[in-house]
Amino acid sequence: MSQQKQQQATCDILVSLDQKLMSLDQKLMSLDQKLVSLDQKLSSVHFRCNLNTILILACILAVLAICAVCCSVMFNATIRTRYGI
Repeated sequence: MSQQKQQQATCDILVSLDQKLMSLDQKLMSLDQKLVSLDQKLSSVHFRCNLNTILILACILAVLAICAVCCSVMFNATIRTRYGI
Protein backbone atom coordinates (compact mmCIF):
# COMPACT_ATOMS: atom_id res chain seq x y z
CA MET A 1 0.00 0.00 0.00
CA SER A 2 2.79 2.45 0.85
CA GLN A 3 4.50 1.61 -2.44
CA GLN A 4 1.30 2.52 -4.26
CA LYS A 5 1.16 5.83 -2.37
CA GLN A 6 4.79 6.51 -3.28
CA GLN A 7 4.07 5.78 -6.93
CA GLN A 8 1.02 8.04 -6.81
CA ALA A 9 3.04 10.85 -5.16
CA THR A 10 5.79 10.43 -7.75
CA CYS A 11 3.21 10.49 -10.53
CA ASP A 12 1.63 13.64 -9.08
CA ILE A 13 5.04 15.32 -8.89
CA LEU A 14 5.82 14.36 -12.48
CA VAL A 15 2.45 15.67 -13.68
CA SER A 16 3.02 18.93 -11.80
CA LEU A 17 6.51 19.27 -13.29
CA ASP A 18 5.17 18.54 -16.76
CA GLN A 19 2.52 21.24 -16.39
CA LYS A 20 5.12 23.74 -15.19
CA LEU A 21 7.39 22.86 -18.11
CA MET A 22 4.53 23.30 -20.57
CA SER A 23 3.72 26.68 -19.04
CA LEU A 24 7.38 27.69 -19.27
CA ASP A 25 7.51 26.49 -22.87
CA GLN A 26 4.49 28.65 -23.74
CA LYS A 27 6.10 31.68 -22.09
CA LEU A 28 9.33 31.05 -24.01
CA MET A 29 7.43 30.77 -27.30
CA SER A 30 5.66 34.04 -26.53
CA LEU A 31 8.98 35.70 -25.75
CA ASP A 32 10.43 34.31 -28.97
CA GLN A 33 7.55 35.79 -30.98
CA LYS A 34 8.10 39.16 -29.31
CA LEU A 35 11.81 39.01 -30.11
CA VAL A 36 11.09 38.19 -33.75
CA SER A 37 8.67 41.12 -33.93
CA LEU A 38 11.25 43.44 -32.34
CA ASP A 39 13.91 42.21 -34.76
CA GLN A 40 11.64 42.98 -37.72
CA LYS A 41 10.96 46.48 -36.37
CA LEU A 42 14.67 47.12 -35.83
CA SER A 43 15.45 45.93 -39.36
CA SER A 44 12.84 48.32 -40.72
CA VAL A 45 14.25 51.24 -38.71
CA HIS A 46 17.81 50.34 -39.76
CA PHE A 47 16.77 50.31 -43.44
CA ARG A 48 15.03 53.68 -43.11
CA CYS A 49 18.07 55.16 -41.37
CA ASN A 50 20.34 53.88 -44.14
CA LEU A 51 17.98 55.30 -46.75
CA ASN A 52 17.90 58.68 -45.00
CA THR A 53 21.70 58.71 -44.77
CA ILE A 54 22.01 57.97 -48.48
CA LEU A 55 19.53 60.73 -49.32
CA ILE A 56 21.39 63.24 -47.14
CA LEU A 57 24.72 62.32 -48.73
CA ALA A 58 23.19 62.60 -52.19
CA CYS A 59 21.89 66.10 -51.36
CA ILE A 60 25.30 67.16 -50.04
CA LEU A 61 27.00 65.87 -53.19
CA ALA A 62 24.45 67.69 -55.36
CA VAL A 63 25.10 70.96 -53.52
CA LEU A 64 28.87 70.46 -53.87
CA ALA A 65 28.48 69.74 -57.58
CA ILE A 66 26.40 72.91 -58.06
CA CYS A 67 29.03 74.92 -56.14
CA ALA A 68 31.80 73.45 -58.30
CA VAL A 69 29.96 74.38 -61.50
CA CYS A 70 29.29 77.92 -60.22
CA CYS A 71 32.91 78.38 -59.19
CA SER A 72 34.11 77.10 -62.54
CA VAL A 73 31.81 79.47 -64.42
CA MET A 74 32.86 82.41 -62.25
CA PHE A 75 36.54 81.51 -62.64
CA ASN A 76 36.19 81.30 -66.41
CA ALA A 77 34.33 84.62 -66.48
CA THR A 78 37.04 86.25 -64.35
CA ILE A 79 39.82 84.95 -66.60
CA ARG A 80 37.98 86.09 -69.72
CA THR A 81 37.35 89.52 -68.25
CA ARG A 82 40.85 89.98 -66.91
CA TYR A 83 42.71 88.78 -70.01
CA GLY A 84 40.11 89.79 -72.59
CA ILE A 85 39.67 86.30 -73.97
